[in-house]
Amino acid sequence: MTWLAPLVDVSRGGTRSSALIVARFGIGCVFGPMVTVAMHAESRTAGAASDVLN
Repeated sequence: MTWLAPLVDVSRGGTRSSALIVARFGIGCVFGPMVTVAMHAESRTAGAASDVLN
């Protein structure tokens, strides 16, 4: 989010909240599928899948 700060005027609250919404959407697109893959891992790779989440 630091790289996004110079691109937007953060003096207005609306712009800042818009940037946060975009960041939350991106994080959800990464962590959602990652959790799904880790939860459906085989028993022999469960430890490695757990490490990926941590």
